[in-house]
Amino acid sequence: MVTLPPFRFVYQDESGDIKIGRNFVVGLLRVRNREPILEAIRQVREHEKFTNELHFEKVSPFRERVYCEIFKSVAQVHSEFVFCAIVVRNDLLISLAPFAGQRHFGYNFFTKLLLMNRHVGIENAIIYTDEKSRIKEDNFFEYLQTEVNLRRGRNVVKKVESLNSKQDDIMQLTDLFVGCANNIAGGSRFCGERKTRIRNVAEKLRLVTRYDLWIWRPKKK
Repeated sequence: MVTLPPFRFVYQDESGDIKIGRNFVVGLLRVRNREPILEAIRQVREHEKFTNELHFEKVSPFRERVYCEIFKSVAQVHSEFVFCAIVVRNDLLISLAPFAGQRHFGYNFFTKLLLMNRHVGIENAIIYTDEKSRIKEDNFFEYLQTEVNLRRGRNVVKKVESLNSKQDDIMQLTDLFVGCANNIAGGSRFCGERKTRIRNVAEKLRLVTRYDLWIWRPKKK
């Protein structure tokens, strides 16, 4: 039996807004080795002469082709990463009161919840989050590291860092996967034909599937 290396890096991203729209989604891309993934993306960028940011919200015929080619390329090194996401239906999230009325506390909570339930294989990892998603008053870094390590009784999280997604292709890949997850959860009638075709490619390659999504339900009192 082959023992795979642990996940040493975890990329976190979000799609949708709490209490706005149908769903919001928090996704985690758990990564063993970054270099094969970066090389797979680099090859497509070079071939397509695409230098812009990969972003699921930005689509065009050219971008659709690039995104699908990137999916095909990273699928060749799929053993280096695993994606998962938690989908929260806004109609089931009655109030922001448990998060002191602050949306960013809600994102923090669901990120922690997902990481605690998908922690297997993650060891002493660096968690990366998009700096655009964090605000000055946010205690996300300390909260996530302390809560997960204490509750799991081991060093799941080494540290949490923010980075500029425009300068990191794996964070941009995470954005594409999270967008696909939200598309799956919302259905094509909410997302547009082009985005749905992009998501279909991700599903066909088993990069993002319905089995990777945790559809959250509030606990019954």
